[in-house]
Amino acid sequence: MEIGKTYDITWQANGIQEVDITLLHDLVPYPIARRVPATLGKYSWKVSDIVNEQYWIGNNIIDLIGFTSIADGDKVFRDESDRVFSITR
Repeated sequence: MEIGKTYDITWQANGIQEVDITLLHDLVPYPIARRVPATLGKYSWKVSDIVNEQYWIGNNIIDLIGFTSIADGDKVFRDESDRVFSITR
């Protein structure tokens, strides 16, 4: 991934209402988006300079958590990207 470019993060919304999206680097979280309507099936993420340099070299994954209910925040699924990636300038 390259800073300044936009990438689609996609999922299937089987029985969920909302999705939280997080970048994980060696399990250290960097929130990307919270409470995205799951029915959209995707989120377009523009990688910004705000992403700290610690996230640039390998070991990055996208973590998704799906919720069944907006009101009670029941977590029903968790998934992550299929492979690790780096962020470059």
